[in-house]
Amino acid sequence: MWTKRIDIETETQKCFIEVCDNIPTHNYRYYVTLYLGSSMFTPRNSTILLMLVGSENIGNTHILQNSGEDILTPSSVRSFLITTESSLGNVIGVRLLCRTESSRLFKTTWHLQRIVVRDLEINECCFVLCNCWIDENSDQYFKVASYKDLHTFYRLFRFKSENYLRDRHLWVSMFTMRSWQKE
Repeated sequence: MWTKRIDIETETQKCFIEVCDNIPTHNYRYYVTLYLGSSMFTPRNSTILLMLVGSENIGNTHILQNSGEDILTPSSVRSFLITTESSLGNVIGVRLLCRTESSRLFKTTWHLQRIVVRDLEINECCFVLCNCWIDENSDQYFKVASYKDLHTFYRLFRFKSENYLRDRHLWVSMFTMRSWQKE
């Protein structure tokens, strides 16, 4: 019964979220995926903003989640379609801003594992290894990972074991199944 309800909820989810503040005349597209860690708290009362930084240009600040929305949840993988006027060049970093309402009684922190940015026009992909806790009212800049950073034993072992547990383990996979793995 419970699993059927979860299946119905994941079927209604889109595979990506088009950011609401994309300008219709901007045609250069980036596909940004955020991998959140498993933490007890979510940034539900936070406004999450993201800005792509390229070698030739800096993108606009885009709102990924407004305060009160429930888009970024623990252990979730969420993808966003972001448009810019023209190419930013090679993406060299991502700036993430978190603005939280100050009426909260206790601090809300959430874990961000990594960000993947795909340039849909030239089909290039870059990885941003965050692995940090995001506090309320924080402004953080993350650099794109180099080839050497991505291929350390620690990173390869961690990514492989996380994916194996999420995809193959009977009980873990029930709670962490991604929406595109439903078939």
